Amino acid sequence: MLACGDRQRQNTVADAQGAKHARELGPDTSKPDRPLEIPRCDSAPSATCFRDTAYGHSLDYDPGWVVESNWIWFGAAGDSVEIVVPHGMYVSTNFGQEHDELKNTASYFRHRLTADGVIELWISADETDSIAYSLSIRRVGSDAPPLLRPTGRYATLTVTSRRKAAQFSIVPISLVNSATDRSKWKAFAQTYKVALVSDSLYELCRVPCSRPDTVKLTPSARVTKRY
Repeated sequence: MLACGDRQRQNTVADAQGAKHARELGPDTSKPDRPLEIPRCDSAPSATCFRDTAYGHSLDYDPGWVVESNWIWFGAAGDSVEIVVPHGMYVSTNFGQEHDELKNTASYFRHRLTADGVIELWISADETDSIAYSLSIRRVGSDAPPLLRPTGRYATLTVTSRRKAAQFSIVPISLVNSATDRSKWKAFAQTYKVALVSDSLYELCRVPCSRPDTVKLTPSARVTKRY
């Protein structure tokens, strides 16, 4: 089932799990991957499907352990974006989250974008071991500019900072001149899978932006940036 919906990350994720925070993630390689029942990926032209693993890591507050994976998706004004992960997992975003009939954060989310920019996805699970899962994102209702069309590949980007809850903006380099409102392109400093568009270069800048950097993100690349 697909369903669709700027709020601070702490609020959205606390509502979803009560145990999330903006920090660098580190995979726990001591815990083996355990397959979850993965739904078939939608083959429709408007849908993009990723397969990933959510890793567990410890927290410095209760409940003390979380299994999660974070994503950055580039969206275009007018997009209606539908996101779904397997049952037993939860989707929170910088735009909020859906709730099921029990008022829990749902495994799906839908939102219509009014401007080009970034959607942050925080995907979590009630598990103790790392798990494989699928992420399906369908874009409907808009003819997205070619520069914002997803390639179906992703890179891993880690941004670290000594400032608590620090944020950065990330913009495909070909869109920098048109992205006048960087607040639409910001994310928290942590580790993300970045759903790539046609650019291989992306502008990164700590918020508030004064000294932008350029990073190269290619399929399967792992890049770390420290501020």
